Amino acid sequence: MSASTLISKQVANFSQGALKAVLYLPGATAQGPTPGYIGCLESGAQSQSQFDAESAARQRIAFLQAAKQRLFALGAQQVIGPIDGDTWHRYRLPLAGATGLTFLEPSYPTFTSGDFIAAGMPVIATYSTSVVTDLRLALEKLTEAETLDQSHLLRVGVKIRCIRLRDFESELERLYQFSIEAFKHNFLYTDIDPAAFKMLYRPLVGLLREELVLLAQEDRADGKLLGVVLVVPDQADRSAVIVKTLARHSAAPRGLGRYMFYEVLARAHQLGYSKALCALYKDNNFSAFLPEQIDGKVIRKFALFGCDQ
Repeated sequence: MSASTLISKQVANFSQGALKAVLYLPGATAQGPTPGYIGCLESGAQSQSQFDAESAARQRIAFLQAAKQRLFALGAQQVIGPIDGDTWHRYRLPLAGATGLTFLEPSYPTFTSGDFIAAGMPVIATYSTSVVTDLRLALEKLTEAETLDQSHLLRVGVKIRCIRLRDFESELERLYQFSIEAFKHNFLYTDIDPAAFKMLYRPLVGLLREELVLLAQEDRADGKLLGVVLVVPDQADRSAVIVKTLARHSAAPRGLGRYMFYEVLARAHQLGYSKALCALYKDNNFSAFLPEQIDGKVIRKFALFGCDQ
């Protein structure tokens, strides 16, 4: 993360003892209270004795309470955490299954869900990571009558293609335009400028396989993107892939996201991968049910915490 991407939202560095955070005021939202975020949580070494562990927990709770009150004093009407400035960057805390996190999943190692809850910030949103261990089931889903196929998509003016990694900068520009439109109704969405967006995604280019990033676009020259599924090979488990992003434009035909999800997992199977991690989907979003349809099992839960003034 670059300091330049946060400078307009960062309002204060905050510390107590060995505990540190950055406090943010991202600006008023169209609806609801003005938020403030607690992010970039850090701490010094923690002692291992039971007495010290209990004392450290009290310190973390007091720290979060003080950070919350500071944000209220700065004008926030609602405090949420952990969020490193916005939802384009690291946010969410593991609730369960925190071991074995992939490199794409967030972690604030010292802090726990109990710290936030004890500090008067209950859970306000939950997210899941599921594992699918039989990718052949995705192939079967593609044959079902309710699943779109490429011939139907072509008839309605949509074509599916792989990302062009040799033209990654141009693809990033298209992905940026798609993302700010497709995600604008997401929980806690804020705009991001093109340079900051590209800075976030450029590090992925060396990890991607073209066959595992599918773009749906209008079937015409320079047709706009209507859907994206971005899958990254797991860097710790060569048998696995991680479904990082699945999104569709509001103008996309109904069922496009379902088709792209099963299609990319079928391609992963054909490439020799045996399982997929569907990472960090919000529990009530449109794609949350898709892993369940191919026997996906939730292995980790994450949450955001917050409270009103």
